[in-house]
Amino acid sequence: MNRLSIGSPKLSKGTEELCCGCTACMNVCPTGAISIKKNRKGFYSASIDHTKCIECGRCLAGCAFCSLGEIYHKKPEIYAVQYEDNRTRMESQSGGAYTAFAESFLEKAGILYGVEYSGTGARYVRVSGKDRLYRLKGSKYIQADMGDSFQQIRCDLEAGKSVLFAGTPCYVDGLKRYVQMARVPEKELYTIDLVCHGVPSPGLFGKYLSLLSRQQGSHISRFNFRDKQFGWGEHICSYYAGEKKFFSRNFVNIFYSNLCLNEACFICPYSSMDRVGDITIGDYWGIRDAVPEMADPFGTSLVIVNTDKGRELFCWSMDRLRFKKTSADRCIQPNLKRPTEKPKEYDEFWKAYVEEGILPAVSRYCGYRKSEENFTELSGRRYFENIRNLLQEKGIQEILLYGIGLTMWQMLRFIENSNTDIKVKGILDGQMRDAGGSCFGYAILSEQEIKGKTGTIVICTKNAENAAIIAKRLTSREAYNQMNLIDMTGSIK
Repeated sequence: MNRLSIGSPKLSKGTEELCCGCTACMNVCPTGAISIKKNRKGFYSASIDHTKCIECGRCLAGCAFCSLGEIYHKKPEIYAVQYEDNRTRMESQSGGAYTAFAESFLEKAGILYGVEYSGTGARYVRVSGKDRLYRLKGSKYIQADMGDSFQQIRCDLEAGKSVLFAGTPCYVDGLKRYVQMARVPEKELYTIDLVCHGVPSPGLFGKYLSLLSRQQGSHISRFNFRDKQFGWGEHICSYYAGEKKFFSRNFVNIFYSNLCLNEACFICPYSSMDRVGDITIGDYWGIRDAVPEMADPFGTSLVIVNTDKGRELFCWSMDRLRFKKTSADRCIQPNLKRPTEKPKEYDEFWKAYVEEGILPAVSRYCGYRKSEENFTELSGRRYFENIRNLLQEKGIQEILLYGIGLTMWQMLRFIENSNTDIKVKGILDGQMRDAGGSCFGYAILSEQEIKGKTGTIVICTKNAENAAIIAKRLTSREAYNQMNLIDMTGSIK
């Protein structure tokens, strides 16, 4: 593992630049010599008042980047996981695994500590009821402000309450070190660490929001770091400027340039299968090859069960999950093997950012384009409007939807949110199975159930070639002989 080389027990200015901002050092310091402030790059980082430092070394003992904490070397259990309810899975930004764990933990009167989006950044909050769980859902691709959460967790644990803490592995390790050094009972502390690519600067993100606000001439709200409107595999951000929703890849490009990441991320000691959390979660990239039957547009989580506590948490949540045991080599997650590589232009980028501002820096080094911020069309909206208008012109009020996928989900949401009398009477499984069941709360009908009946079927695909193939396949089957077919261009066949 890469570690900081520190010749003195006193933290130096050099180590402040390579701080993850977990607050462990601040909370264990006996003289109050350490505070957490934003550095020149906008990252939360330890700041030391050397006049108060007594060189006791407690800060180094609490620092993940100075010594290796407790990790789990035992062979883990690895799963592909999906939340059972597809609506809930669509509201998550992966497969909904965290939601399942959080719900089951709350049902046992536990307390959650996780990250919410504050409107201008990310911060840790305490959640004790399901009605507030929405605050923790979704990924936040920036470093989070820990605030006084470590102290709150200490109070909860000392009061005998169960606590589930979720965060980047450096934050998880920092919390565990603090709890151990403060001699707080650990029995009721459960932890979830994330497969982490690295954390962007919250200061940079704040300036990015200001840039958007100036360009759009309106306040920016409801920023979504990974909007599933376009599917799980598409990483596209969305936000509102006033009442209008915009989509953009600009911040995605900034993120994946790796130029915006904390320098500590490039020597991350947690980028391996040796984990610090009871459970590790992330995206299960490569699911189509690993578990083909779980590959769909709604997302699949990677879940690594590392400890007995993690196994306990997984068992509590099983009734909410679809899952299949798999192996680490089947999932494509580079940060389970190595840290993200530091870009050659890293120092040049930050020099430009500090001296010239965010727009010249991201334009020159990250491919920022103002035109990207002008994409406002809902994915496929014109298709949905075509179909709605055609159905209303023909006086059709009841339809069936063909296909189980993201486009069908969008069609359902469009109909539900539109001022229309059109009703969806059921769904026809795009895999041509005869099994019943439900999807998004609508009945899945078999061919036998519609055989000989009349009605209108909407083929849910925005690909004209695929629509033609599906229409031809359906018209060749006896069960659909009496049905009108509408494709996503709004034409009736």
